[in-house]
Amino acid sequence: MIKLENNMETFTTVNNNDRLILRLALGGAGLVIFSLLAWQVVEAGKGPALFDDKIRFWVYGIRREWLTSIVKVITYSGNWHPTLGVAAMLLIIPKTRKPLGYPSAVMAVISVSTYSLLKMIFNRPRPDKALWLVIQHDTSFPSGHALNCMIFYGAIILLIRKGIYPTGHRQALTILLSLLILAIGLSRIYVGVHYPTDVLAGWGFGIFLLTIFSFWVDKYGNYLRSSNEN
Repeated sequence: MIKLENNMETFTTVNNNDRLILRLALGGAGLVIFSLLAWQVVEAGKGPALFDDKIRFWVYGIRREWLTSIVKVITYSGNWHPTLGVAAMLLIIPKTRKPLGYPSAVMAVISVSTYSLLKMIFNRPRPDKALWLVIQHDTSFPSGHALNCMIFYGAIILLIRKGIYPTGHRQALTILLSLLILAIGLSRIYVGVHYPTDVLAGWGFGIFLLTIFSFWVDKYGNYLRSSNEN
């Protein structure tokens, strides 16, 4: 019996170590991707790379009137107004206030502050206005929509997956929010206001910040979880 318990304890330790390594690798990969793309933007004089042009012009080639109507709805759903609405809803509902509302709202604020600063630092011009299907007023790198949705909705996914907010719809919510993150990022290329490297950089830096957030959840998650269960 003692031997079995020791084996289980060893297995748990090894499993936790593997997860830690995977998490660090994922966060490191996100930072490396962002850094490489940022370097490319600076080296290319803030203009498009060959990779950007190949991808975006292929995307422009699949534009259709019916598809554009759908993509515009998707891209507008990544604006700060809908995100603020989701955050407000999570904060208003008592059951979700502490386990989801507070941490995801804080992450959204961090996200907006981060991408606003990065946009000022890199000051990359957006693609030609003749290609735009929506109006934008700031600079291009990184994509604020991609970074913000990765952090905000990614934080919600993380909190649900870690059981901070227990729900029987964990798998469905994970898939739904993951697809939303992906769709909003890709929509920014379709509507012509971002280069593919802008979107990839937003996702990459978002993954890096989410990794840091995951360690915060490890330390303070019990407080959030206990407040949900009481």
